[in-house]
Amino acid sequence: MSIAGRFEEIVRPVVEEHNAYVIDVAIRHERGGSVAEVFIDTDDGVTMRLCEEINRKLSPMLDASSLFPRGFDLVVSSPGIERPMKFPRQYPKQIGRSMIVTIRNGEAVEILKGMLLEAAPEDILLGITEKDRRRIRFGDIVEARVNAAW
Repeated sequence: MSIAGRFEEIVRPVVEEHNAYVIDVAIRHERGGSVAEVFIDTDDGVTMRLCEEINRKLSPMLDASSLFPRGFDLVVSSPGIERPMKFPRQYPKQIGRSMIVTIRNGEAVEILKGMLLEAAPEDILLGITEKDRRRIRFGDIVEARVNAAW
């Protein structure tokens, strides 16, 4: 298993203990050690306190794991709006926000911009214009992110 895979294996149960879920993990190697990043989310949003609690619990576990023999800096944070959404449960709290959604449309890929109007268990409803609304299944979404520029 890769270092990132082992890292996530250690991280996931701790994050879930705090009623959160892992969006992504990343490891960057820098001079003098590594930066181990954990991006988390909850259905109600991520607070600084939650990140600090998870960081405090994970640090000694990672020290004991020997994953980072040259040392590490641990960063636990929200993924932020610039990162693409990965899981259907991330969408409900984005209702009412402008989105950029890349979808598979047969063999083609289509980029849609609009307002997220609904987030259902199987799909989303994106308002492209006042009258043009598109229901998009999660399986057809290649990438979706909040449109920070709009």
